[in-house]
Amino acid sequence: MIKLVRATVEDAPKILEIKLRAFASEFETYGKAAIPPEFDSIEKQIRTITEQPYFFKIIKDGRISGATLAVDLSCGVFYLASIYIDADRQNQGIGTDALKIIEREFSQAKIWRLETPYLSYTNQRFYEKFGYKKVGEYVPPYSEGSDFILFKYEKIM
Repeated sequence: MIKLVRATVEDAPKILEIKLRAFASEFETYGKAAIPPEFDSIEKQIRTITEQPYFFKIIKDGRISGATLAVDLSCGVFYLASIYIDADRQNQGIGTDALKIIEREFSQAKIWRLETPYLSYTNQRFYEKFGYKKVGEYVPPYSEGSDFILFKYEKIM
């Protein structure tokens, strides 16, 4: 069983460490084009924790196993800005449980939106299993001039 707990500034170093491990294979696949500005910055991690009301650490067996960020875009539209699980804890159902909790806890959401990289087939299957549909694609501003593409997904609740 997992819990989603509001992250604190004290959690920032551990969460950043987990995030970097969780996305390491993505960066090997895509290279620098896939890395948003300040992705590996502790200052950015702290800002996210302090400025985003729905940034949660994912706790399993008493330890931080990942994190997730939901953003209320208003009018019942929410954006799942991130959900990641530590590399050594992936494929154990933690992401599945976390997504179920997020969707349940934000029952006011009428629409969920998210993005995932174009070659991240595992992520695409994961979201599609939960009813998310691909609705578009684009090159993010930090990747201009590269072949890196993000797929946009949406789920109508």
